[in-house]
Amino acid sequence: MGSLNVKMLMAILGMIGGILSGSLFFLLSSGCGNQGGNRGGGTPPVAPAAVPVPAPAHREVGFYAQTKNFYIPGYVNQGSYLEVEPGMYTLLKEAMGVCNRDHTNTGIANCQSWLTGAFDLVLFSEHGSTANTVKIVMRAIPGSQLNGYGWYYASLPKFRELIGCLVGLCYSNPQGIFNPMVLEGPIWPINNSRGFEFRAYGPTGSGAYNKLIQYQVAEGKLEDGAFTFVLSYNGVQAARGRAVRCQSQFCGLDASYFRIGY
Repeated sequence: MGSLNVKMLMAILGMIGGILSGSLFFLLSSGCGNQGGNRGGGTPPVAPAAVPVPAPAHREVGFYAQTKNFYIPGYVNQGSYLEVEPGMYTLLKEAMGVCNRDHTNTGIANCQSWLTGAFDLVLFSEHGSTANTVKIVMRAIPGSQLNGYGWYYASLPKFRELIGCLVGLCYSNPQGIFNPMVLEGPIWPINNSRGFEFRAYGPTGSGAYNKLIQYQVAEGKLEDGAFTFVLSYNGVQAARGRAVRCQSQFCGLDASYFRIGY
């Protein structure tokens, strides 16, 4: 009987030892760097790049680009960018009407304070990727604390016009202010149909009502996930950048900008 108890005890101890050794092996092998973790010198696995799904042919589609300093809570860059070029000065003055409206302009009345500000630009098709007509929406925000100007606004007419104002003959600039600037126009294939171009004149009531604004994509289509573009005003390049397909309806802008359903 005693020898039987000893044998049973030895068997139980052997089973416990096997379980402990197996658990130890599992723990050691789990900590190695060859499992895709970042321990033991291993490199974390690289997530595959997301492949944009082609845009539906008859569903709203939009693309946006913004300057690096454009920041509104909830907006994400997602690899887009927009860089200001020389033609932006006259576009701000004549097409958008936000600056240099009088003879003397300081603070945010001066276009120079806007050139270092923030911009975003949206191209939007309410009828999908096969549409022949699209809209562009451009917004501008003046730079703050530019050369000590801050956010104050001072705009004065010429001296003789100022004197006339003293006797009740005040001068006022009849040009409208368009910020955001919303334009609608056709798109045309360019570069042997590898790209497209949007064309429209400036807003009615602006100093650009008879001047051409062009949004050119050398290679790209509305079905793509992103493309590079050039924005020109009156034949002079005003901006260039990379537009990325919007992930929300109306690209996060107010629906009234596009006048859909209004």
